Amino acid sequence: MANALLSADHRTPRYLLGFAVALAFVTAGEILLRALGVAGPNAPAVFADEFLIGLLTTVPFVVLLGYAGYWLERSDLGPGRYSRVGAWTAGGTISFLAINLALMAVIPVDPWIAVAWARWAVAIGGGIGVLVGVSEERAIHSAIEAERAALEAEHLESQRDLLEYLNGLLRHEVINAANVVSGYAATLMDEHSPGDRTHDYSETIYRQSEDMAAVIRDVRVLLNAMAGESELESVDLGDVLAEEVEKLEERYERVEVETDVPDGVRVRANALLPRVFWNLLSNAVEHNGGDTPHVSVVVEAAADAVAVEITDDGSGIPDGAADTLFTR
Repeated sequence: MANALLSADHRTPRYLLGFAVALAFVTAGEILLRALGVAGPNAPAVFADEFLIGLLTTVPFVVLLGYAGYWLERSDLGPGRYSRVGAWTAGGTISFLAINLALMAVIPVDPWIAVAWARWAVAIGGGIGVLVGVSEERAIHSAIEAERAALEAEHLESQRDLLEYLNGLLRHEVINAANVVSGYAATLMDEHSPGDRTHDYSETIYRQSEDMAAVIRDVRVLLNAMAGESELESVDLGDVLAEEVEKLEERYERVEVETDVPDGVRVRANALLPRVFWNLLSNAVEHNGGDTPHVSVVVEAAADAVAVEITDDGSGIPDGAADTLFTR
């Protein structure tokens, strides 16, 4: 049932075009019959005042009906709203024709004049109906769009408030706690000699707490970027890549890294850029599968863009995994 209604909605523009074409053929047939004298001696001639006035007032509404069918499919109104336009068109046509048929019943007229009168009533009624239908649906559509925009603005505002809260929580609570942990760990390291178990444990705690603080700072940059507050600055791409490659070689002793990075290449970025490269580099090693992973970093600089290519000698992405690679 729903599919049938949807199909009918999609056909509404075609119905309007067909309606306009049918009226045009009827009008053309009337003109031809009157020009040939077939309409009878009592029928007004083609250029008689009453027929010409009826013809001139019919044509704009026939064109309106045809244009409405053409415009409807190209408008921002969805097919679900076509049926209301069609209903108004049918209602206007039937109502205005009924009124004029009642007048014709009271005022005796020649059959050919009655045909012209009925054609005129159908065109005027249909044209008025399609005007009312389109105007109503556009008003409804505009109201819905305005409501949707208001809801989206409200949603964005609530998201912004949440991001500000999370940012403050990370800044005042989590990162402060991480700094306290790293501070105490540094103190313990200073109080014990290298090689001592306490020193080694303290060094691990210090390093991990510093890594955690770095992650928190990156999250805060991400939150600011989502809130539209992230600022880009010019950074030396070679320095960023060199630091991340050094971290990679420190963490993975058996990795071999080959770099081809021109000097003086600068890009506009925020503090998350190093993490982007770290994710790519660490993935190239962790998912490599070989005993000694080989990673290549190549930078190509153009006038207005820089391309960074990171490749490895692993087996690559498994078949079927590419489509879901970036989903949660």
